[in-house]
Amino acid sequence: MEWDQASASCCTVGGKATPAARRARLAAGRVGGPLLFGRIWERLGIDAVLDELLKDRGFEFAVERAAFAAVLHRLFVSGSDRDCAAWMKDYEIAGVEALELHRFYRAMGWLGEEIEEKAEGAPAPRCVKDLIEEKLFERRRDLFTDLSAVFMDTTSLSFYGEGGETLGERGYSKILWGGG
Repeated sequence: MEWDQASASCCTVGGKATPAARRARLAAGRVGGPLLFGRIWERLGIDAVLDELLKDRGFEFAVERAAFAAVLHRLFVSGSDRDCAAWMKDYEIAGVEALELHRFYRAMGWLGEEIEEKAEGAPAPRCVKDLIEEKLFERRRDLFTDLSAVFMDTTSLSFYGEGGETLGERGYSKILWGGG
């Protein structure tokens, strides 16, 4: 089999791939990204945190694997869950073989599931995603003697109220250049 795959990569007849070449190309999957980010996923404990939060739930599919595939998709190409379900077929990602599009929708729905009422002054109610972030921070907290850096996604940041006209004077509005 290994010889077939090796030889098939260069086997053409009259400029057309031989059947062996077509089979080898169809059987190949990308492995580097899933292996690298899979290791990071495990070392950060994301799989363990998700498994802990999912232990009493009755999902009939691997929610953690759906979340992992969705994260990989967003890291590599971005796009919707629908795109992810098609995209992952080109990659060798352990445990996602049986995942269909509706499973991604259910997994993302679980991540956004509200866990308590919206607190007064809070921008949104707390959801499962917030719980995951807190548990991940707790797992890594011993690395920090003091919280001295906070990273924020400022992709869609807006400034309102007193000082807003000077705080946001640098850069460009996404609304003005059509990126919103």
